[in-house]
Amino acid sequence: MEPNKFIDKYIQIELVNGTIFEGECYTVDPVSGCVILIICNENEEFCTQVIMKHAIKSFKLQENECENSQNLKDFKKRLDDKLFRSSGCGGSQETTKRKEILFDWLKKNQLPVELTDTESLSVVNGMATIEPPYTVDCCRSTNTIVLDKVMKIIKACPELEG
Repeated sequence: MEPNKFIDKYIQIELVNGTIFEGECYTVDPVSGCVILIICNENEEFCTQVIMKHAIKSFKLQENECENSQNLKDFKKRLDDKLFRSSGCGGSQETTKRKEILFDWLKKNQLPVELTDTESLSVVNGMATIEPPYTVDCCRSTNTIVLDKVMKIIKACPELEG
């Protein structure tokens, strides 16, 4: 059973106790195996459900998808914003300088990095993303191991304070 192949797919998860959850797989923690599922409740509202690996009996890819796909996209965007956006941001010159310093630092540490169309830094072939203002708090990845390593490298940069 490889739960990573279900990320961003509409799935059904059966638990060992017989409970069944259906929703979109938001992410899977590669260390613990926990699955975060976005489900639509009775009121047509979305919420997240964390499912522990030891409680999972089976995964099944569903043919049907969420009926409210636009609302799901909006929910995922709000969730990403809550989880991954930094509250503090300096001026645009400071942000540009941080981007350049960080870009050079990641290259120096032999990590493949490129600038995306949205001014984010794509690290390790898209496995991690660093968004403006390019602080540790602006890193995101669905792979916690990659995220941890990228964050440690950023924290070690002598030219950045955090």
